[in-house]
Amino acid sequence: ILATMVDAKSIFADPRAIQNAPEVSKRLAEILHIPSEKILKDIGNRKSFVWIARRLRGPHVEQVENLKLPGISFITEQKRIYPHGRLAAALVGFVGLDNEGLSGIELAMDRELRGKSGRIIFEGDPSGRQIALGEANSIERPERGQDVVLSIDLFIQHVTERALQEIANQYHPQGISAIVLKVLTGEILALAPFRLKTATAENFL
Repeated sequence: ILATMVDAKSIFADPRAIQNAPEVSKRLAEILHIPSEKILKDIGNRKSFVWIARRLRGPHVEQVENLKLPGISFITEQKRIYPHGRLAAALVGFVGLDNEGLSGIELAMDRELRGKSGRIIFEGDPSGRQIALGEANSIERPERGQDVVLSIDLFIQHVTERALQEIANQYHPQGISAIVLKVLTGEILALAPFRLKTATAENFL
């Protein structure tokens, strides 16, 4: 697997329910390593919803949960991870904050990979609370995105990228690329563009 989705926690706030914004900002900043001034600016307004941090994994999420701060809540979202790190990174590409494809296969096949978000529609009272027997209550289930299977061989990809790096270190070209094909079928076993400044795969797709 070159790219997959895992569960992650996102932190959001209801500024109206926060009693001591400067203190809350300070405590969150210490754990999340976000400037307290930014957090204070976000939670200092009278909106009902603001993001504090998106798609977090690790012990700091539990540390924030343990604070049990009024007005601070959590939601589970999906986060894209790359188990092999930068291997085939230029080919696979990467995604933005909302998992939208920005380069490589991620961009070229974004529609197939993305799937469809679900939503809940409900009838509420003036304060926004759901009316249990409301006439407009309905649920639209999310649809999972499709898998994309490549013909890339990870070992051959690794060897190819290492060879290009050695050539780049020795000759310092502006750019160098390599494609390894399976002769009988035309399958691409490795595709490795190398650029001094950027490395993307759009020119190959």
